[in-house]
Amino acid sequence: MQKQMGRAKITIKWIPRDTSGNMTFMKRKKGLKKKVEELSILCGVEVCMVCFGPQMDQQTASDHPHVWPGKSKALEIVERYRSLSKEEQENKKLDNSSFLEQRIKKLKVELSIKRKENRELEMESVYPWDSCLNFFTDEQLKDLVDYIDIRLETVYDRINFLSRHEREIYNGVESDMVGFCSF
Repeated sequence: MQKQMGRAKITIKWIPRDTSGNMTFMKRKKGLKKKVEELSILCGVEVCMVCFGPQMDQQTASDHPHVWPGKSKALEIVERYRSLSKEEQENKKLDNSSFLEQRIKKLKVELSIKRKENRELEMESVYPWDSCLNFFTDEQLKDLVDYIDIRLETVYDRINFLSRHEREIYNGVESDMVGFCSF
């Protein structure tokens, strides 16, 4: 028999408006408050929580929301947010889609960096640095650069030739398609 780790998953369902429902609300509110406090501490941000409870009957129900860290502090945080321009509010707002957009943008940058690193490593493995180059004189290094420039020119010529050839093939196929499709 396997031992289970962690808490059991809570099934989300409608809680009846009775004493047990009120107790469940109080427990969940306490857990939510703990998460909000952790968010505030770990992320170094000011956070407020406004939580409306179950409204059973007039004798036990509270029409006042539960506010953390206190009504005055929460109002201060909300007013500071409202005083921002619409553009700043949009920048400060983080919903699921904007969070995912930011995450995707960050991952694309990381991917680009990793691809560049991989290309460099690949180039080093294909064209390793020869330690004898460390002992070349200035004149020998200049000659080597000139030689590499000539070889690069040959490579660029080959790239241009292949590009032109590819365009010619594409244009030929395209003109054949026009002739084939005409009525």
